[in-house]
Amino acid sequence: MKHQSGFVCVSFHASQDGERVINCAQWESKEHYGAMLASLEARVHMDEAATFASDVQPRLSCLASVHPR
Repeated sequence: MKHQSGFVCVSFHASQDGERVINCAQWESKEHYGAMLASLEARVHMDEAATFASDVQPRLSCLASVHPR
């Protein structure tokens, strides 16, 4: 994904019980996110990732706040 236009960063959050992983990717804009979804290269990557996930639930969200130390 890092080669897709508008990509900012990604973080992965794993639950301590080992049941869930949350992938939070940030994009410069909603339009960049949409372009990534339309990209064949990105689609191949997402399809590969979905082969080892039992439940994939993409959500488009807006960053509401950041709380640094």
